[in-house]
Amino acid sequence: MISHISITYYYYYHLNPDFPKEEIRMAIKSHDYATFIKFYNQWKDNDLYYLPDTAFIYDEIDDKGGYLNILNEQNFNLITDCEYECG
Repeated sequence: MISHISITYYYYYHLNPDFPKEEIRMAIKSHDYATFIKFYNQWKDNDLYYLPDTAFIYDEIDDKGGYLNILNEQNFNLITDCEYECG
């Protein structure tokens, strides 16, 4: 990965005690795509938006950002950080 590019995945847990926010964080940090997709498929058809299908990509040198689809293993493995919030 290029050092001036960051790819951050932001997701939401909506104060739901049943949502596995820490397990998802571990899957993302360890680039465990299979586990992430298992959670994604489990939570994607919910009334609330938990797991987006994109991550935010930012180029510090050009000061530009955009979005990267992370629903394929190659892009998922490019994620450099993740954060979750209530939403």
